[in-house]
Amino acid sequence: MESQLFKVFTQDPKHGNSAAVILAEELSEKEMQSLATQINTVITVFVLPSHLADARFRFFSISSELPFCGHGILAAADYYMKVTGHQQIKVETQASVVTISRNSKGTIHFETTGVSIIDCSFDQKEVLSFLGINEDLIHKDLPFCIASIGSPKLFVPIKKLVTVQSITPDFEAISEWSSKMKVNGVYVYTFETQHSDSSLHARSFNPLFGVKEDAATGVAAGALAGVLVQAGYFHSTLIVEQGYNLGQESKIFVEVGDVIKLGGFVTQIGKVEV
Repeated sequence: MESQLFKVFTQDPKHGNSAAVILAEELSEKEMQSLATQINTVITVFVLPSHLADARFRFFSISSELPFCGHGILAAADYYMKVTGHQQIKVETQASVVTISRNSKGTIHFETTGVSIIDCSFDQKEVLSFLGINEDLIHKDLPFCIASIGSPKLFVPIKKLVTVQSITPDFEAISEWSSKMKVNGVYVYTFETQHSDSSLHARSFNPLFGVKEDAATGVAAGALAGVLVQAGYFHSTLIVEQGYNLGQESKIFVEVGDVIKLGGFVTQIGKVEV
């Protein structure tokens, strides 16, 4: 069986977020998890037949299945479109049926429903503790909440870029908190950026699913963009930069309207036999 390897949200193979894609007619959940653990990349996407859409995508980290994965869906869509010749497809996921398209510039975008704000009433001091930061470093005018476009994330607003860059989280505490709150990761963000064309700079921590820090987190960027547009901080279009602490620079493009469109460049870097 062949696994295709990709970097997502970049045109440079040294940067972006890693994903593997496997075309499979029929595999058990146990077999898919075993293969994902063997491949040992951030996410492995299995492209399966669907009765509801063109294909069904299932997403596995090295330790468990996720309901949805932004960079995973783009990697798998890129490969599926190349195999089939389509420029637009509908894909069934555990979270929803998603429309994905490739534009004339070569970027791939998927559409999802608007953001849902789930909770803003949790103990913020507990969050500050596992991030190892003081309360005065939080940007109190920006959203500090749990929100989702298919995979719930905690969003933590930080005043300064240097603070975001210097955070050394307690990964065990994040895992325990994420499990308790039913959250798939913590996303810290600031309006201060490395590049002038970026809207936000972010870091993502998701140790509960085997990813201590993620180079690019599409579902988090999309949900955060939705929250910020709803709150009036941006009109509709955002560019989120991420992965800089890992040396894997990524740019995520988000457009918020009746639906949220999220995407970027996808670069195939190779393939392996599994």
